[in-house]
Amino acid sequence: GDFKRLTAEASVVSSKAETHVETIIQMQAAQHRAEQAQDLHDLLLLRRTWLHLADATVAHRRMRRIESAASKLGDRSCARYTFRALRTALQLSVAGRVVRQRVV
Repeated sequence: GDFKRLTAEASVVSSKAETHVETIIQMQAAQHRAEQAQDLHDLLLLRRTWLHLADATVAHRRMRRIESAASKLGDRSCARYTFRALRTALQLSVAGRVVRQRVV
């Protein structure tokens, strides 16, 4: 009787231990998957940040190119405007001289 009872108890303890081991293995697998998910999430955030930075860099370079071109155009148009003004002033002074000479 004792042997049968002890065998039955050992069987119960053994099956409980197996259940606990399975539970531990499942928990470890779940923890591993959670860590992998966290790593993937971190990588995606890092990638998104990097892409934003890359976009910002491209946009910044584009803006600098546009500003540089606009500045050069501005300089040219300013130079052109100044040249026209000088030419006009010169023509007026020449015309004024011609008129004065004719009058005299």
